[in-house]
Amino acid sequence: MSGPAPTASQTDFSNDSTKTGKTSETVPISNHDFLRTVFSNLQGEVRPILVSFLGNPSMVPKTAWFGFPWTEQDTLLTPSSNNYFSLASFRPDESGRYRRMKAQFAALHALMLDDIGTKVPMERMTLPPTWLLGTSPGNYQVGYVLRKPLVDGVLVDRLMNAIIAAGLCDPGANGPRARLARLPVAVNGKHTPEFLCRMVSFSPDLNYSIEELLSGLQVEIPQGRQSRPKRTKDRAQQAPPEDTDSVWIPKPEENTILTELRERGLYKTPLGNGKHDITCPWVEIHTGAIDNGTAYFEPDESWPIGGFKCLHGHCSQRHIRDLLEYLGIEINAARMKPTIRVVAEEIHRVVDAAERELAQSRKYYQRGGLITAVTTAPGIRDTKIQKSASPH
Repeated sequence: MSGPAPTASQTDFSNDSTKTGKTSETVPISNHDFLRTVFSNLQGEVRPILVSFLGNPSMVPKTAWFGFPWTEQDTLLTPSSNNYFSLASFRPDESGRYRRMKAQFAALHALMLDDIGTKVPMERMTLPPTWLLGTSPGNYQVGYVLRKPLVDGVLVDRLMNAIIAAGLCDPGANGPRARLARLPVAVNGKHTPEFLCRMVSFSPDLNYSIEELLSGLQVEIPQGRQSRPKRTKDRAQQAPPEDTDSVWIPKPEENTILTELRERGLYKTPLGNGKHDITCPWVEIHTGAIDNGTAYFEPDESWPIGGFKCLHGHCSQRHIRDLLEYLGIEINAARMKPTIRVVAEEIHRVVDAAERELAQSRKYYQRGGLITAVTTAPGIRDTKIQKSASPH
């Protein structure tokens, strides 16, 4: 590797994790100066997105994660807040709004490896990082600034998928391009008392090319189109965009299928009631290549993974699973449902997450310590209460 040599101020990564894990020293750096280092080559209107809120990240509404664009002017973020930044920059939409969506992705500026020291051994970090941030007791985020921002979104996905497959990071359900990392001046509100984030190592002049990252971290990107690595049972899932929650993964903020259709130029217009007019992916085999009569239906109670219908004879036998296979989207992602995992010694959090999701559905309630559902029989309009077991 021909990258810059580690400096004396950097953390020693010579297979001795105790040196970093026990240090109490911090590197003074403001959030603004840190962001100026990571995003030193922004161009035009593209901006990274910041997220900031008080309290426990696993308990806030999903709107708290929407965020706002960072500019090179000073951005006031409360040090007592959970403060995050997007590793990528994004373009504004037609209304000037910035969101962490694939359709608005501009470039990846840095790579972050999460849960280092707990889920991933510190000695696995075989490349000196640009920053090393303590985010909870014995747990770190390791960041690498890219010498040249990566604008190829597909390559970004493949790079992050390779990092995940190598066991260096947990997958995030919002996708590689929308990933968040913690800012240095912030707290982790999931702990009581709140954990004060601390910058252990910061080398602003240290940056890497993609080739240097792959070589230094001993990672290979498989050739050809690759699907996103599946989560395995022996690794805790990461609740996006929070960095350590292994129980609750909220419902995705954006419909992955609609985003992919737009990126491929197949989306036309909404038709209302969750129905969308699209170009058939197999339009070329239509008689006369006629481009009409094809729709995608968002998931609902009747169609849990959504629906696909093309009125042309050549595609009459194609269904939603054919569309998902064409787009490279897994069935679980198409459901647009929250996920609650049963994790050993976390049953209290499992119950809390289940009760929260049931309450948000507005179909289930607690009555006398039991979960109840109010239903109305069709036709006779008779309302009754159905009881289930106690949530505890």
